[in-house]
Amino acid sequence: MDTVIELKPPTDYSPNEGAHYEVHFSKARGFCGEDADPFDLQLQTDSLGNLQWTSKNLEQSTFEKVVEGRKEGLKQTDIADRLGITKQAVNKHVQKAEAAGLC
Repeated sequence: MDTVIELKPPTDYSPNEGAHYEVHFSKARGFCGEDADPFDLQLQTDSLGNLQWTSKNLEQSTFEKVVEGRKEGLKQTDIADRLGITKQAVNKHVQKAEAAGLC
């Protein structure tokens, strides 16, 4: 096999979200770099009631979840536990968000 794709539910997944996955390439022959970066994939309903897949870079998705947690008043340790990432990763996202004026 040249490509192996691993689908994982996000760490903060709730069944009412429906089809929502983190897509990871555990084997990627023939492509590399940004093309092989993991991404967040979700099936959503648009404003007309049609189903459509939306995707975003996993790093951006995690950043948005950290900002959301900060707006909820959560401590960095609680955000790290919720998202299954390190406190250092949360701190990096918080610093980036504060510099951008998002929290």
